Amino acid sequence: MIKSVFLASSEFSMFSVTHGIVFVICLLSLYAFYKVVPYIKKIPYEIEIRYSIATVMLVNEISNLFIKYNNGLPWYEFFPDATCGLAIYLGALMLFTKNRKLFSVIFFWGFGAILTFTFPDVTDGPTTFRFYEFFISHFLIFISGFYMIWVLDFKLTYKDLKTSWLYTGIMVVLITIPNYIVNDPHVINYFYTLAPPTGGTPLDIIYKLGAFIYIPGWISLSMLFMYLYGLPFYQKK
Repeated sequence: MIKSVFLASSEFSMFSVTHGIVFVICLLSLYAFYKVVPYIKKIPYEIEIRYSIATVMLVNEISNLFIKYNNGLPWYEFFPDATCGLAIYLGALMLFTKNRKLFSVIFFWGFGAILTFTFPDVTDGPTTFRFYEFFISHFLIFISGFYMIWVLDFKLTYKDLKTSWLYTGIMVVLITIPNYIVNDPHVINYFYTLAPPTGGTPLDIIYKLGAFIYIPGWISLSMLFMYLYGLPFYQKK
């Protein structure tokens, strides 16, 4: 039963009606969260709410790992999926601990979650567990960052941006190693350093220019998007 739910036939396609519905639900949910922020700050249950969000993030991802294990998937399937996979674990840890360093990194990784909603690298449709796990996880990534700013009053600075650039670069180097061990973008392609995600994205344009342009181009675009993502929130100190 678990195998059939997880490995069901592909049903989701980019820019379909289903995709549009998911995108609208995401925007409405983000707006609803923004509207309830003042109430969260007033009630004496802020910690319980924050811990609940973090717990959902972890349970959601661990359930995905359990299903992969149950279906006997190879070792490289258990690595986090690019920055978003890491952001789920680190974002949950950030909410549990209110760690400033984690905030500096995870907040900016929220731009990747937004790009994922725009160009989702998933083929399983709404009849599968993977569909809901994928979109819920990515939604909670940028909710966790906004929670730190809107509810806990964390301030974002340009120093945070530089910190995020540094740690993201280190993560890219480390997690690219298994990419080149397997050397097949259809099997493993963390951080999309071997090729753009399937389904067609703006990265395809850079990829056609060659590998020596694609990787620096992808890194440069990521740094630019991270900068732009933080523009409404930067503080001088």
